[in-house]
Amino acid sequence: SIVVSPSVTTVYTLTGSNGFGCTNVITHTINVNSTPTVVVSASSPTVCNGFTTALIAFGANTYTWQPGSLVGGTVVVTPTSNTTYTVTGDNLGCTSNTILPIVVNPLPVVTATASPSTICIGNTSTLTAGGLVTYTWLPSFATGSTITDTPTITSTYTVGGFGING
Repeated sequence: SIVVSPSVTTVYTLTGSNGFGCTNVITHTINVNSTPTVVVSASSPTVCNGFTTALIAFGANTYTWQPGSLVGGTVVVTPTSNTTYTVTGDNLGCTSNTILPIVVNPLPVVTATASPSTICIGNTSTLTAGGLVTYTWLPSFATGSTITDTPTITSTYTVGGFGING
């Protein structure tokens, strides 16, 4: 027996003899499949905690992602902390791995106060928020960390916006 390491599909021919002038020939083909070069990307390589991103791979026939044992060329994940995903690409039994780190930013801590929080009809209240970079107040669609409003009925205000990490 011999050991071979072909780099391309190769046909091997073996001629055997029994010592009495009788010979026989047999051929055997060793198929060589290419190792895939897997290229990866993310729809968003940086996300906020609780948000999703799509992980995308190409260059192989099939894909398995870890952590999570996810299968497919595109998978959607919702990481809660910085996570490095490893994808294994397979081409007819030949595999290669590629990593894709996803950064997860914490959600901002938003504070809001009303001063005063109880008013009489016709009076104003100053609403102040903190913890964000930009602010939008509902239901008035006012912007800024501080607004003044004169509601005519008991009202609930919601403030949202973007933190330092977007």
